[in-house]
Amino acid sequence: TNHIAELPMPNWTAALLGCSTKGCGAKTAQQEGVTPGVSGSRRVMEQDLRHLTTQRSATLQAIGQEYNIPSGILLGLASRESHLGTILGASSGSPPGWGDHGEAFGVMQVDRRYHTPKGQPDPWSPEHIRQASGIFNAYRAQVRENHPDWSDSHVLQGACCAYNAGVQNVQTIANMDKGTTNDDYGSDVIARAQFAQHRWALSLVESRPNAGFETIKYHDAIIGVLREAGFSIEMTAHAFALLDAFIFGFALQE
Repeated sequence: TNHIAELPMPNWTAALLGCSTKGCGAKTAQQEGVTPGVSGSRRVMEQDLRHLTTQRSATLQAIGQEYNIPSGILLGLASRESHLGTILGASSGSPPGWGDHGEAFGVMQVDRRYHTPKGQPDPWSPEHIRQASGIFNAYRAQVRENHPDWSDSHVLQGACCAYNAGVQNVQTIANMDKGTTNDDYGSDVIARAQFAQHRWALSLVESRPNAGFETIKYHDAIIGVLREAGFSIEMTAHAFALLDAFIFGFALQE
């Protein structure tokens, strides 16, 4: 709880939805059997959410509130680490509840080489989720301390990278994923987390068989405004992604 007191409680849900992400890279996509990018990350998260029970969801929500961590982040991490527990145990050559060849425990994979895993033998136990959330929270505080000029969105993505590869790996915004598993861990987790945080809205929007002429007109108008305002093509893409994440996530949810 010490780390919680150190934070001035920014809106981490808004920070999550404001993250610009490329989603999973080619290697992760191949392993998961999806296409690279945000759509691939969302597809994996959608499949994993089928294994989320009401009780487990409530546990994540409650502990996420304790640490001011969006539940989507916890789900994104659990998805990337263990597919919400579905690949733990015998399927990964490990004892029940364990993964990484018996080196890490639980759905969020607390590594026994660096921590003493709590909550055994239940990989979904509140003790495990709370320990993993505390580890993430500590990384988030360290990333923000190391990079006080970073936005909350960049701090959040940096914390995801640190959860996988350590805080020392998070040096620059552009290359924070370098050195993580498949060089895409943070980007992939963020994309999964954005879907998990507001999956009802995304499902509604994406349930249509095609975009429709009005949607194309809307996209064209927004891009036109951004370009006329002096945004480069690259920055227009970033700004459009930010607006899209906010409007179809945070604003609709509120």
